[in-house]
Amino acid sequence: MTDQPLKTSPKDFFLHLLTIVTLYASAVGFGTILFQLINVYVEDTLTPQFSEPLDIYYRTLRYALSAVIIMFPTQILTMWYLHKQYQKQPEKKQARIRKWLIYFTLFAAAVINLIALISLVNHLLNGELTIKFFLKMISIFFVAGSILRYYSWNIKTESLLIAPSLFTKYFVWGIVMIVLSFVIVGALVVGTPNFAREQQFDQQRVNDLSSLQWAVAKYWQAKTVLPERLDEIKTDFQMPTLPVDPKTNAPYEYEKRSNLTFALCATFETVTQAVESFRSKTIEPFANGGFLPEENNWQHGLGRTCFERTIDPDFFKPQ
Repeated sequence: MTDQPLKTSPKDFFLHLLTIVTLYASAVGFGTILFQLINVYVEDTLTPQFSEPLDIYYRTLRYALSAVIIMFPTQILTMWYLHKQYQKQPEKKQARIRKWLIYFTLFAAAVINLIALISLVNHLLNGELTIKFFLKMISIFFVAGSILRYYSWNIKTESLLIAPSLFTKYFVWGIVMIVLSFVIVGALVVGTPNFAREQQFDQQRVNDLSSLQWAVAKYWQAKTVLPERLDEIKTDFQMPTLPVDPKTNAPYEYEKRSNLTFALCATFETVTQAVESFRSKTIEPFANGGFLPEENNWQHGLGRTCFERTIDPDFFKPQ
């Protein structure tokens, strides 16, 4: 081995850059998985109820799982290949691109840990520490700290990749098993692709019913009487087509129950999570307004579900 750094070939540059890029993507993806699992299962008493829709957590979790499933194995394979190259040509460990990327990674991991500590102290001084926040801080320290620990070993012991210690091997395999475990947990939480598609169908049904609900309310506002059939909305409010079930193309059910009360029904394929009621509320142009009772959401069970709405005349003043 010479003291002069080895000239970096395009292949070496690509492999080292790929290792670091996949490391960053895997770290962000894994951290996102931890954050979204905490968001789903840990309630924050200081956060207003229904402050964030559960559907967004699931979508973000699916995207993070996709990133980790692709990027993390790519990183492992690339590091394994480089390890083999270092065994054949130890002088490659002196490549400038490798050292620059490692030191930049150490810098980024250290900055992230410092920012997390600042946030932790700030929340502590403001009396805002909650279990949810504390778990997220632990997640950040774990991800950034693991990267900082591993690459600091890399810099301190140049022979680490050639003859790693037993503790280092256990550390690396432990990280791999932890990532794999949380990927499996995340996959179980979001469900199968078929379940996700069923949720999308149900979301479209909720959107359709919401549009029909407000069309019925506007009809009453214009005529002070509810329509007998949904076709009357189509005729009088210039709706070219009435929405139908996105999967079966069956029309949605409508029933006039009094001069102010009506019901809309649809058949659903999944059960709404309790926290998702926020998402249901935000579908309405005016949350909790215009209909009685005040609790106005689209939570549904499996199968046929009807939603009764009573128009508030003080909100929908006749035109």
